[in-house]
Amino acid sequence: MKHPHRPPVPAAALAAASFVFASAVFGTVAADTQEAAEPAATVAEEIVVSASHAEVERERVGSAVTVIEREEIERRGAVTVADLLATVPGVAVSRSGGRGGGVSVFLRGASSSHTLVLVDGVRVNATGSGAFDWADMTTDGVERIEVLRGPQSAVHGSEAIGGVISIVSRRGNGPAWRAGGRDGLDGALAAEAGGRDWRRLAGRAAGGAGAWDWSLAASRQQTDGTSHAPAARGNTERDPWENATAAATLGREWSGDGRGRLSVRWFDAAAGLDAFEFPAGLVDDPDYRQERRGVVASVEVEKRLGPRWTQRLRLGVADEETLTLDPDPEPAFHRSAFIGTTADAEVAADVALGGGHTLSAGYVFERRRGEQADAFDVEADLHSLYLEDRFAWRGFELAAGARHDDHSVFGGETTFRGTAAWRPGAATRLHGSFGTGFKAPTFVDLYYPFYGNPELAPETSRSWDVGVERSWRGGRLVGDLTVFAARYDDLITFDTRTFLAANVARAEAEGVEAQLAWRPGPRWGLAGAYTLTDSADLASGELLPRRPRHAMSLSLDLAPAPRWTATATLVALADRIDSDGRRLADTERLDAVVGYAWTPRLGATLRLENLFDEEGEEVGGYAAPGASAALGLRYSLR
Repeated sequence: MKHPHRPPVPAAALAAASFVFASAVFGTVAADTQEAAEPAATVAEEIVVSASHAEVERERVGSAVTVIEREEIERRGAVTVADLLATVPGVAVSRSGGRGGGVSVFLRGASSSHTLVLVDGVRVNATGSGAFDWADMTTDGVERIEVLRGPQSAVHGSEAIGGVISIVSRRGNGPAWRAGGRDGLDGALAAEAGGRDWRRLAGRAAGGAGAWDWSLAASRQQTDGTSHAPAARGNTERDPWENATAAATLGREWSGDGRGRLSVRWFDAAAGLDAFEFPAGLVDDPDYRQERRGVVASVEVEKRLGPRWTQRLRLGVADEETLTLDPDPEPAFHRSAFIGTTADAEVAADVALGGGHTLSAGYVFERRRGEQADAFDVEADLHSLYLEDRFAWRGFELAAGARHDDHSVFGGETTFRGTAAWRPGAATRLHGSFGTGFKAPTFVDLYYPFYGNPELAPETSRSWDVGVERSWRGGRLVGDLTVFAARYDDLITFDTRTFLAANVARAEAEGVEAQLAWRPGPRWGLAGAYTLTDSADLASGELLPRRPRHAMSLSLDLAPAPRWTATATLVALADRIDSDGRRLADTERLDAVVGYAWTPRLGATLRLENLFDEEGEEVGGYAAPGASAALGLRYSLR
């Protein structure tokens, strides 16, 4: 790919990365024989639920995946999930101003609508735009976050072109937890206050009795905020944000190998917005606001029907309403209402065939509905069949799968994926994947007045990645280097010849992801990630908007003295353009959390955001919030 106005560094970088990759592969196999007595990296013990049709140990997954566990979520003190995603390799987060402004996530140069977002297995992407707005997704009740990079449509269907981000809710304290000699009740309460009239109350509880377990988490937060419009242009009116979130799960085990689970997540949020005036850009508007509310619910039942057969049934629904309100008569587009609903049912089976083969097969029915005031009120159905074979052979972990999705509007699309993982030694793991992906046209693409085109085809992709993971010192130091490339075809954009949406755009992205985690002892740990993403619109040759060519993160957590803990996170983005082609300034943001425990149950926290008071824009025309601090108290039941 060639880009005007800058040297062709990516080709050299890819060549260098490939050389380092080859050196790591062939140079460490011999070293592995010397380290064979050391335990493998602890990261390999993680379970991943989004990479396949069944839960799989991370070391068996060929796709590039990052798992953020509950311990890290609590240690970093993040309010929203987007704050955590910003440190994941291959991920770029763009915020439109302060709290409550729209938040988009880009994976490996793919569009924000090319990332499938799941909450307990239920897709929550907006049926209107196909993307997910992360502004109101808080960390309440979240057990872990899985970021699966690369095309996953063969597993999850539409939207999974760039990857999948899966949110898994916290379970209650089941029989296995209580068998450890602990009682069945756990919980915590927290309160926080700080600058810009920031206030937050949060609580969680988890318990169980007999075969039952349950969990509950809730929070309410609000702030006066800052103006999304740049202060340099005379904008001073604050744009407030308030959010109430609740999440609950209820589970039951039976017959030793059966389990049922109900999960519900609800939120209600409101945020101040600013108006856009030509040619000034974003300007203060004290009456313009947005209201969002939604609920996600799922029921899942799993039971082993024999020594080789496991049956699963899942039902899910996601419903969201977004309103924009303005009492002023003009402009009229400040008043809108959109309701989107996705409901699905899945029946699946896993069969151990012997000889190292495990076969997964299933059927999914999905109904999507979208209602835009004065524009459309439509539905679309998808019927999907999938098949996947996971095969273990002589240290190799292989998986191959295909899926056919039949859409009631555009017809059918078949996708496939193959992955491989191999440990040539105790401390080295090779992984790679290749696959295709697709995204169905959204309701806006199909039906929006004077733009929609019912004849649209799906957007498609094909991509690959290959990487090496290496551990040293018994897993206390773990590194991973992954090279990736993707091609996106039939992208939907505005066609200047017909003045309608059309499949006329193409794009490419290639790059390198590098990450390193070091935990020399229990008192401190260091983790870093760097991603080079060389993306291009193949018509113009320019970078794809809001995808940084360079993204870097560095996280430090430590316990410097008894009762004290601290975490610091630095995120830096460089070499980006906005949607209008304007080059954006590089940005750096440093956040920190300091904790002190008076007793094992009672403690205090000091949370610092944007410690250096950086003013760079993540989205053109939207001002980044300045430095802020918040002081909190926390009481735990255990």
